[in-house]
Amino acid sequence: MPGTATIVPNLRTYIVPNGGHGRAGHPEAPDDSVDAAFFAEQLFGADGGLQIPEISTVVNGDTLEMTVTFPDGGVPEDSRIFWMYERKPGGSSWYLYDLFPEDNWTAMSGTGSAVTASIALEPGRTSIDLITTHTVTVGGNVIPISAPYTRVALD
Repeated sequence: MPGTATIVPNLRTYIVPNGGHGRAGHPEAPDDSVDAAFFAEQLFGADGGLQIPEISTVVNGDTLEMTVTFPDGGVPEDSRIFWMYERKPGGSSWYLYDLFPEDNWTAMSGTGSAVTASIALEPGRTSIDLITTHTVTVGGNVIPISAPYTRVALD
């Protein structure tokens, strides 16, 4: 996932934290009912809701501050961020099967097209991986999107 956003920057993605490979996903992630709406947009051109957001991060002492900004005035109804420290290299079996801890998530807040969150960093950590989920309702369907997968060096 980390490299996909770099290789294909205009690919809309919905990353289910702890999902895929037969797993149900993180208990605080939007549930699987969002899949039908997402694939309707991807395969059949249905209204996709939010456009691909940008994520920015700043390490400020022992706090990581994130901002996710949606283009064209997009306003998410629900935004959450999930994190994992010291995630193994992409594609490795550890990367695929180590789960994001259940307590490592928070709701993002904001007004308009920008949402923010702050994470108190654990001392001694060298990296943190971030997944965001954002939803909007279009035509009665909840449609998800994620900001590009992000890994932040902390050392």
